[in-house]
Amino acid sequence: MPLAYLSVLEAQKRLLLLGFFTEETMPSTEKLEFFLEQIESRMDEWIGYRVASMEYSETVCSSDSTLALLTYYPLIAVNSVENAPGQPPRSLPLLDKMAIGDIRLIDLQYPHTCFKVLYNAGLQPVPKIFTDVAFEILAKVFELSAGSLAMLSQPVRDTEEISLPGGLKKKYKVGGSDRPSGNNGGTELDRLMLPLEQYKTQIFTTGSR
Repeated sequence: MPLAYLSVLEAQKRLLLLGFFTEETMPSTEKLEFFLEQIESRMDEWIGYRVASMEYSETVCSSDSTLALLTYYPLIAVNSVENAPGQPPRSLPLLDKMAIGDIRLIDLQYPHTCFKVLYNAGLQPVPKIFTDVAFEILAKVFELSAGSLAMLSQPVRDTEEISLPGGLKKKYKVGGSDRPSGNNGGTELDRLMLPLEQYKTQIFTTGSR
């Protein structure tokens, strides 16, 4: 799957600009590509769907109405339709009438029937904030764990503890008021993904425009 949120070249430029690496110490293109693929996968998992536009093929069925629910969304365009495997052949729905302005529903134009549909879904173009968040995650991976993605699954820490003279210890609050807190504060990935909260999955069924 091609990178859609942050390219290797853009990541290299930003890492150099911020002093994470020099030309000599920069990780290989292959290593950066691996990290970015993993980061995109975790971003999509957190949001609940693939944000970048992709083409999907699936068999969908209508019930009492003529509407059918797509697995992937938001819908961009229906590209083709054909009779579903194992279904008796019938006249195909009119392609230009299938998209009804809904982000997930399409009109099969027949009740109680199934068709195989080829369509594009996602956001086009991908909002720039996805590039910024993907780089922020990449930067934290290198800054806090020397390139280990495992840190993204670590719980968010509300406090840091420092040692004082005489063996005393003092805890202090870290981060801003908008970060998750307490034992239920989530993971580092949750914290880094907060700017994308508005894109997180909602369960759209009917009438969701």
